Amino acid sequence: MKFACGIVLYKPSLENIKHMKMIFSQFENILIYENSNYEYQNYFEENENVTYICTGKNNGLAAAYNCFLILSRKLGIDILCLLDQDSMMTVDNIIKMKDFIARNSSENIVVFAPRLRGTRGKNWVINSNSFLNIHAVNEKALKYDEAYFLDRLDADFCKQIIDKGLRIKCNEELLVEHRIGYGKNNEHSAVRHYYMFRNRIYFNYKFYSKLKAAGLTLLQSFKHLASIILFETDRKNKIAACLDGIRDYKRMGKKDAS
Repeated sequence: MKFACGIVLYKPSLENIKHMKMIFSQFENILIYENSNYEYQNYFEENENVTYICTGKNNGLAAAYNCFLILSRKLGIDILCLLDQDSMMTVDNIIKMKDFIARNSSENIVVFAPRLRGTRGKNWVINSNSFLNIHAVNEKALKYDEAYFLDRLDADFCKQIIDKGLRIKCNEELLVEHRIGYGKNNEHSAVRHYYMFRNRIYFNYKFYSKLKAAGLTLLQSFKHLASIILFETDRKNKIAACLDGIRDYKRMGKKDAS
């Protein structure tokens, strides 16, 4: 099998770049998508197997992932590993995942991934550290929904997979951490709350009937707002951001700075 790695960058540090180069030897092709207006191509010039993409702006993760899918088809890639600068895998874990894929290869498995610590379900994994079966992705015309800019993109892709009767295979022997909040109460910024609140509504109405989507949205929104009120600081701005999310869920993409 031909393995490639797709790495999404956003203004990486030199330490980030040094760390990611340690895994390059594990893949036939390295695809790098820089999601900012900074150019880092010169740091990879000595690596002949690197394809570097930079559009000069932040297009979001979905656009980067879809670019990787297109390039993978052109390059004849069998398995694509998704990573970002903050969640690099070790060489040892990549080797373990390759072995896991070889032992569990199947046409109806779209994603192979380590298990997310603290979860037991097998129908949801995060994008980073996942290995995509490009043949299955192509056959079922799967792609990442670019309406999401931040948050819930992984849940959307996993839901597409399950709804098409396909599978996600977790390596139960390999665990990854996924922490996106800060502080002892795992707080989020107002901007993050905006995307969480807005994208949840979009997700519900995309995949469920209007009645079920309305019920889910009402319950989830109540729990979300209650959590902010009970456990977080800067409550006024965060609640205002959530209310903006209700207003904006039909016009997705990156939040207007204004």
